[in-house]
Amino acid sequence: MTIFEVNGHPPGDPYLDPIFAAVSDDRVAVEQAVTDANGSDFVRDVLTHSWSDESAVQPMFHFDEIEGAVQDPNDPVDVAEATRSGQIMSAVASAMSTDAAWQQMSSIPGTDHHSIGEVNPELVRTISHSMTPYIPSLVSVETPGRPGFDIEGWTDPEGSGSYRGSANVFAALSTDDEAGTHFQSHALKESVAAQIRFGENPDAPNSNQHLANAGQLLALTDKGIEMSMQDRYDDETTRDLAVYEQRANAYNAVTWLGGHVLPGTDLFFNTRSAGGEPLKETLLGPKPDPAADAYVNRPNFERLSYVALSAIQNFPESDRMRFNELFNEDGNLRSYGELFSPDSSDSHKKTMDYLLANLMDASGDHHGLQLAYNEVRLSRD
Repeated sequence: MTIFEVNGHPPGDPYLDPIFAAVSDDRVAVEQAVTDANGSDFVRDVLTHSWSDESAVQPMFHFDEIEGAVQDPNDPVDVAEATRSGQIMSAVASAMSTDAAWQQMSSIPGTDHHSIGEVNPELVRTISHSMTPYIPSLVSVETPGRPGFDIEGWTDPEGSGSYRGSANVFAALSTDDEAGTHFQSHALKESVAAQIRFGENPDAPNSNQHLANAGQLLALTDKGIEMSMQDRYDDETTRDLAVYEQRANAYNAVTWLGGHVLPGTDLFFNTRSAGGEPLKETLLGPKPDPAADAYVNRPNFERLSYVALSAIQNFPESDRMRFNELFNEDGNLRSYGELFSPDSSDSHKKTMDYLLANLMDASGDHHGLQLAYNEVRLSRD
């Protein structure tokens, strides 16, 4: 039963469409509807209702990237509007975050087990775009200048680092391939950017948290795709190949986000032209072999160390001497394509791992990215 039903019966189409169309762009009304005591039920009912015209409800959750950001902290109206945007999107994400919500959104009653992405693809795409600026918040990273997006109690409800609630949000937004690719690609971009932030200042207090956040975002991306495709295929091999292809779509989309995906480097673009796309395989693992038992590969964590190390400007002389095979004569780290080309020594990835461990000797576990990934990825089974 939904809040739209009268005496146990849903209103006939398109009775609701003009009602919602008349108020869906009223931000104050939408905020009140999604944040009151029954707000989560309201959001889920909107998502799971089969709209004859999705444009009637899309404005409720349509925010461009600027709307949620404070432009002038001294302007109370500007701050209030940005806060309202964050509160609306937080309420939407919270409503999507429970296991019961995922069950409802992935198999809507009365629709022959269709998901929200199948029933309301345009609505899901709208939410995907509006939720994108808050991706860091889904792994508890503060987003200064974007107020209102409250994560207390729902992103990681068990407090274990598994981010079960966030995984349900990723899965829901992955039920439509276009919406999923958009959201997943921005999560991958943010994951790589987090590794770069570590490399820019590895000696900063708690700098290892950047690597943990990178692992969490990689895992949420993988897990969201897996969950969204769990019931789409009867054959496990076919399903795992489809999961890989969707992950590859997200990676490919990152390369089209702009020329400076990674601060200060063209790493993605350089490696795409270095035979075999080595960074792609590092992030996704090799494509499953259909001739063998298909399985969803994990990132190559040892090679992934390069992303963080590539952002370090000045390595200690002792490290350059000890791990000299990783450096050029000018003292700079050799290119990814050079270190990990098909003809290069496999020992480089071990040496890369040792270099990262040496740099993090006093600041944390150099396996932090992998440990955080495992905590998220393996938590549900």
